[in-house]
Amino acid sequence: LTRIVTAAPSATTATHASAECVDTAGRRDFGCTPHNWFSAKLVRFIRDLLVYEGHDQRLHLLRGLAPAWMAPDMEVGLHAAPTAWGQLTFTAAMRAQGFDLALEFKPRHGMRLPPIVLHLPPFLRGVTVRAAGQALPSGGDGWILPDAVCEVTVSWKPAPLPEISFEKVAAAYV
Repeated sequence: LTRIVTAAPSATTATHASAECVDTAGRRDFGCTPHNWFSAKLVRFIRDLLVYEGHDQRLHLLRGLAPAWMAPDMEVGLHAAPTAWGQLTFTAAMRAQGFDLALEFKPRHGMRLPPIVLHLPPFLRGVTVRAAGQALPSGGDGWILPDAVCEVTVSWKPAPLPEISFEKVAAAYV
């Protein structure tokens, strides 16, 4: 064989399309959108930014909350997201210097709600997380929400959010 063609589910084209396979001899990719493995991994990646099941038997929320998603009047969330313990629906309604988080959990038959850990970006200062009218202490890498909590209020001190975007990272790289 003079050419080897291999599957490359994690590769993208110059325009971020998924590549079906890559010609290793000619370094050309053959875009064949949609690529199911690529699509599945992309959807899973985005889901994991918002909610994922940790190896610690806890459900982690908003670990990958991006500054671009935190503008006032924006909403970030998932509807009926399947988890190992049941379906989770949540919405973080952004406001200036904080957000209001509404949670709904429908457990699978015989399953209990696991501990839920709320994560916030490290660039926020003076963060206060309140549930059921009480301030929650930070558990090191996040805030453990009380059982059966439905509403959480998050506030932080006024400060400009960092301007992080794909375009700026790509421009800095170039």
